[in-house]
Amino acid sequence: MATGMDISLNAYSGKDEKHVVVPAGVREIRADAFRHHGEIVSVELPEGLEVIGEHAFAGCMALERVNLPSTLRSIGRRAFRSCLRLREVHVPDGVDVLPEGVFSLCSGLEAVTGGAGLYGIEEEAFSGCKSLRVCEPLGVAVDIGAHAFSWCVELPAPVLSPDLVYVGDGAFRRCTSFGTCELPPGVEYVGEDVFIGCWG
Repeated sequence: MATGMDISLNAYSGKDEKHVVVPAGVREIRADAFRHHGEIVSVELPEGLEVIGEHAFAGCMALERVNLPSTLRSIGRRAFRSCLRLREVHVPDGVDVLPEGVFSLCSGLEAVTGGAGLYGIEEEAFSGCKSLRVCEPLGVAVDIGAHAFSWCVELPAPVLSPDLVYVGDGAFRRCTSFGTCELPPGVEYVGEDVFIGCWG
Protein backbone atom coordinates (compact mmCIF):
# COMPACT_ATOMS: atom_id res chain seq x y z
CA MET A 1 0.00 0.00 0.00
CA ALA A 2 1.22 3.52 -0.72
CA THR A 3 2.63 5.65 2.08
CA GLY A 4 1.33 8.99 3.23
CA MET A 5 3.96 10.79 1.11
CA ASP A 6 2.57 9.42 -2.13
CA ILE A 7 0.12 11.37 -4.26
CA SER A 8 -1.73 8.32 -5.59
CA LEU A 9 -2.66 4.93 -4.23
CA ASN A 10 -2.26 2.64 -7.21
CA ALA A 11 -3.21 -0.74 -5.75
CA TYR A 12 -4.01 -2.25 -2.38
CA SER A 13 -2.02 -5.39 -1.62
CA GLY A 14 -3.15 -6.09 1.95
CA LYS A 15 -4.55 -9.48 2.89
CA ASP A 16 -7.18 -10.39 5.48
CA GLU A 17 -7.44 -6.79 6.71
CA LYS A 18 -11.06 -6.01 7.52
CA HIS A 19 -10.55 -2.35 8.46
CA VAL A 20 -8.41 -0.23 6.13
CA VAL A 21 -7.14 3.28 6.82
CA VAL A 22 -5.86 5.12 3.77
CA PRO A 23 -3.00 7.38 4.95
CA ALA A 24 -3.04 11.15 4.97
CA GLY A 25 -1.48 12.72 1.90
CA VAL A 26 -3.14 10.45 -0.64
CA ARG A 27 -4.88 12.62 -3.23
CA GLU A 28 -6.08 9.93 -5.62
CA ILE A 29 -7.19 6.32 -5.42
CA ARG A 30 -6.52 4.87 -8.85
CA ALA A 31 -8.82 2.65 -10.88
CA ASP A 32 -9.29 -0.91 -9.54
CA ALA A 33 -7.15 -0.18 -6.45
CA PHE A 34 -9.35 -2.16 -4.01
CA ARG A 35 -11.41 -4.09 -6.55
CA HIS A 36 -12.68 -7.50 -5.40
CA HIS A 37 -11.10 -7.31 -1.94
CA GLY A 38 -14.01 -9.19 -0.41
CA GLU A 39 -12.49 -9.23 3.07
CA ILE A 40 -12.72 -5.45 3.67
CA VAL A 41 -15.51 -4.33 6.01
CA SER A 42 -14.65 -0.64 6.42
CA VAL A 43 -12.46 1.97 4.74
CA GLU A 44 -11.41 5.29 6.25
CA LEU A 45 -10.46 7.83 3.61
CA PRO A 46 -8.40 10.92 4.49
CA GLU A 47 -9.31 14.56 4.14
CA GLY A 48 -7.36 15.81 1.13
CA LEU A 49 -8.45 12.94 -1.09
CA GLU A 50 -9.82 14.38 -4.34
CA VAL A 51 -10.29 11.50 -6.78
CA ILE A 52 -11.62 7.94 -6.58
CA GLY A 53 -10.98 6.07 -9.82
CA GLU A 54 -13.14 3.70 -11.86
CA HIS A 55 -14.00 0.39 -10.19
CA ALA A 56 -11.85 1.41 -7.21
CA PHE A 57 -13.97 -0.49 -4.67
CA ALA A 58 -16.12 -2.55 -7.04
CA GLY A 59 -16.86 -6.04 -5.81
CA CYS A 60 -15.90 -5.35 -2.19
CA MET A 61 -18.90 -7.40 -1.16
CA ALA A 62 -18.30 -7.20 2.61
CA LEU A 63 -17.80 -3.43 2.65
CA GLU A 64 -20.23 -1.88 5.12
CA ARG A 65 -18.77 1.58 5.80
CA VAL A 66 -16.81 4.13 3.81
CA ASN A 67 -16.52 7.86 4.41
CA LEU A 68 -16.26 10.16 1.42
CA PRO A 69 -14.17 13.15 2.61
CA SER A 70 -15.29 16.73 2.10
CA THR A 71 -12.36 17.33 -0.28
CA LEU A 72 -13.55 14.72 -2.79
CA ARG A 73 -14.23 16.12 -6.27
CA SER A 74 -14.56 13.12 -8.58
CA ILE A 75 -15.78 9.52 -8.38
CA GLY A 76 -15.15 7.13 -11.28
CA ARG A 77 -17.60 4.89 -13.06
CA ARG A 78 -18.75 1.83 -11.14
CA ALA A 79 -16.46 2.79 -8.25
CA PHE A 80 -18.66 1.02 -5.68
CA ARG A 81 -20.55 -1.41 -7.90
CA SER A 82 -21.66 -4.62 -6.15
CA CYS A 83 -20.71 -3.48 -2.64
CA LEU A 84 -23.57 -5.58 -1.36
CA ARG A 85 -23.38 -4.67 2.34
CA LEU A 86 -22.83 -0.94 2.01
CA ARG A 87 -25.69 0.71 3.93
CA GLU A 88 -25.23 4.47 3.80
CA VAL A 89 -23.21 7.02 1.83
CA HIS A 90 -22.84 10.77 2.28
CA VAL A 91 -21.91 12.57 -0.96
CA PRO A 92 -19.65 15.62 -0.41
CA ASP A 93 -20.77 18.96 -1.84
CA GLY A 94 -17.74 19.13 -4.16
CA VAL A 95 -18.86 16.13 -6.23
CA ASP A 96 -20.84 17.35 -9.25
CA VAL A 97 -21.65 14.03 -10.97
CA LEU A 98 -22.54 10.56 -9.77
CA PRO A 99 -21.21 8.62 -12.76
CA GLU A 100 -22.38 5.57 -14.65
CA GLY A 101 -23.07 2.60 -12.39
CA VAL A 102 -21.29 4.14 -9.40
CA PHE A 103 -23.47 2.34 -6.83
CA SER A 104 -25.21 -0.14 -9.11
CA LEU A 105 -26.11 -3.50 -7.58
CA CYS A 106 -25.44 -2.24 -4.05
CA SER A 107 -28.45 -4.20 -2.91
CA GLY A 108 -28.07 -3.28 0.78
CA LEU A 109 -27.73 0.48 0.22
CA GLU A 110 -30.51 2.22 2.15
CA ALA A 111 -29.65 5.92 2.21
CA VAL A 112 -27.65 8.41 0.17
CA THR A 113 -27.41 11.85 1.75
CA GLY A 114 -25.73 15.12 0.79
CA GLY A 115 -24.83 15.90 -2.80
CA ALA A 116 -25.75 19.59 -2.65
CA GLY A 117 -23.31 20.35 -5.48
CA LEU A 118 -24.61 17.73 -7.90
CA TYR A 119 -26.02 18.44 -11.32
CA GLY A 120 -25.97 14.95 -12.81
CA ILE A 121 -26.83 11.36 -11.90
CA GLU A 122 -25.66 9.24 -14.82
CA GLU A 123 -27.02 6.03 -16.29
CA GLU A 124 -27.46 3.05 -13.98
CA ALA A 125 -25.93 4.97 -11.07
CA PHE A 126 -28.23 3.25 -8.57
CA SER A 127 -29.66 0.48 -10.72
CA GLY A 128 -30.48 -2.58 -8.64
CA CYS A 129 -30.24 -0.81 -5.27
CA LYS A 130 -33.21 -2.76 -3.98
CA SER A 131 -33.05 -1.39 -0.41
CA LEU A 132 -32.66 2.30 -1.29
CA ARG A 133 -35.25 4.42 0.54
CA VAL A 134 -33.56 7.83 0.78
CA CYS A 135 -31.68 9.60 -2.01
CA GLU A 136 -31.15 13.29 -1.31
CA PRO A 137 -29.20 13.94 -4.55
CA LEU A 138 -32.46 13.46 -6.46
CA GLY A 139 -33.60 16.76 -4.99
CA VAL A 140 -30.81 18.73 -6.68
CA ALA A 141 -29.82 16.86 -9.87
CA VAL A 142 -30.89 18.50 -13.13
CA ASP A 143 -29.92 15.51 -15.30
CA ILE A 144 -31.01 11.93 -14.49
CA GLY A 145 -29.57 9.31 -16.82
CA ALA A 146 -31.10 6.20 -18.37
CA HIS A 147 -31.99 3.46 -15.87
CA ALA A 148 -30.39 5.50 -13.08
CA PHE A 149 -32.83 4.11 -10.49
CA SER A 150 -34.21 1.03 -12.22
CA TRP A 151 -35.24 -1.74 -9.82
CA CYS A 152 -35.01 0.50 -6.75
CA VAL A 153 -38.08 -1.26 -5.45
CA GLU A 154 -38.12 0.39 -1.99
CA LEU A 155 -37.62 3.96 -3.20
CA PRO A 156 -40.68 6.17 -2.60
CA ALA A 157 -41.54 8.77 -5.21
CA PRO A 158 -38.97 11.55 -4.70
CA VAL A 159 -39.32 15.30 -4.71
CA LEU A 160 -37.29 16.16 -7.78
CA SER A 161 -35.22 19.29 -8.33
CA PRO A 162 -37.30 22.22 -9.59
CA ASP A 163 -34.47 22.78 -12.10
CA LEU A 164 -34.65 19.26 -13.57
CA VAL A 165 -34.30 19.30 -17.37
CA TYR A 166 -33.53 15.73 -18.46
CA VAL A 167 -34.85 12.28 -17.50
CA GLY A 168 -33.38 9.35 -19.44
CA ASP A 169 -35.02 6.17 -20.69
CA GLY A 170 -36.27 3.86 -17.95
CA ALA A 171 -34.86 6.14 -15.25
CA PHE A 172 -37.31 4.84 -12.62
CA ARG A 173 -38.16 1.51 -14.20
CA ARG A 174 -39.67 -1.00 -11.74
CA CYS A 175 -39.63 1.42 -8.81
CA THR A 176 -42.65 -0.40 -7.45
CA SER A 177 -43.00 1.72 -4.27
CA PHE A 178 -43.74 4.88 -6.24
CA GLY A 179 -47.07 6.57 -5.70
CA THR A 180 -47.24 9.97 -7.37
CA CYS A 181 -44.12 11.56 -8.86
CA GLU A 182 -44.42 15.12 -10.10
CA LEU A 183 -42.13 16.33 -12.86
CA PRO A 184 -41.29 20.05 -12.67
CA PRO A 185 -42.57 22.25 -15.51
CA GLY A 186 -39.10 23.06 -16.87
CA VAL A 187 -38.27 19.49 -17.92
CA GLU A 188 -37.11 19.49 -21.55
CA TYR A 189 -36.74 15.77 -22.19
CA VAL A 190 -38.44 12.70 -20.76
CA GLY A 191 -37.27 9.39 -22.24
CA GLU A 192 -39.16 6.22 -23.01
CA ASP A 193 -40.48 3.89 -20.31
CA VAL A 194 -39.37 6.21 -17.49
CA PHE A 195 -41.99 4.85 -15.08
CA ILE A 196 -42.71 1.45 -16.61
CA GLY A 197 -43.46 -1.14 -13.95
CA CYS A 198 -44.16 1.48 -11.25
CA TRP A 199 -47.37 -0.26 -10.27
CA GLY A 200 -48.05 2.09 -7.36
